[in-house]
Amino acid sequence: SQAPTRSCKYLSAIANGSWVLMPSYINDSFDIMHWKDEARYEWKPNERTGKKDLVTMEAALYWGNEIRVRKTIPGAFSSFRVLLFTKTYHSEFVTMLECGRAVILQKELTAHPSGLPVIKNNVTHIFLESETTLNEEFKSFLRSK
Repeated sequence: SQAPTRSCKYLSAIANGSWVLMPSYINDSFDIMHWKDEARYEWKPNERTGKKDLVTMEAALYWGNEIRVRKTIPGAFSSFRVLLFTKTYHSEFVTMLECGRAVILQKELTAHPSGLPVIKNNVTHIFLESETTLNEEFKSFLRSK
């Protein structure tokens, strides 16, 4: 069967360590009237898997193991403290990052603009789509980082 698409839901599930299962899981579970073992239905690469799909499938297996099985980390982005300056796909970025347990500092800045000096020391990642979306205070912040 086909590989899952690289949608926001799929990438968010990977970041969260959720099961990414083949559609047959639902039908087969319905047939026996209880949930089957998820491991048998997890998307796994095979000889027909393309390179791009192989990367995301391997990521799903890796993060599922780290988050769900080994419990070594709460989410793929749990160490991220992010400033997010995007317009295109902004809500999708927020969803994926939050599913992976990132902290979006942009929300804190919107609520408390005077908190910039405190937040500055906690930023680990900045997603920047276009410098034109920033006001002068943020441009100054980025230059000083």
